[in-house]
Amino acid sequence: MKKNYLLLLLAAFVFAFSSCSDDDEKSFNSKELEGAWKMTSMLENKMEMLDPDDDIVWIFDDGEFEIVEDGMTDETGYYRVKGDKLIMEGDDDVTFTIEDLTKSKLVLSIKESFGGNTYEGRITFRKN
Repeated sequence: MKKNYLLLLLAAFVFAFSSCSDDDEKSFNSKELEGAWKMTSMLENKMEMLDPDDDIVWIFDDGEFEIVEDGMTDETGYYRVKGDKLIMEGDDDVTFTIEDLTKSKLVLSIKESFGGNTYEGRITFRKN
């Protein structure tokens, strides 16, 4: 009986630590994303590309997105969230990795290669 108890305890211990990993993929849902998000920073290959006077807002609502720049609609389309990926389908189809998503902050990143050059981007938003 004591041996069975120890084996059960050992199995529970192994399961608990093997199921938790730093490599686990984050998972978000589209409801967490809904709302208006004001762009506060846009890094392209580690260089800030957002002018302090820029007023860019991304709006997510029930599977549809709208990008508004200086009060004018710049792009619209559809979006979905799969795990830690934000997939946007509009004028250009693009997939971002959701780095961070809280009630007040959103951080997206992207890494793509074009013609032998690698592009890395990171966009930070605050809830509007």
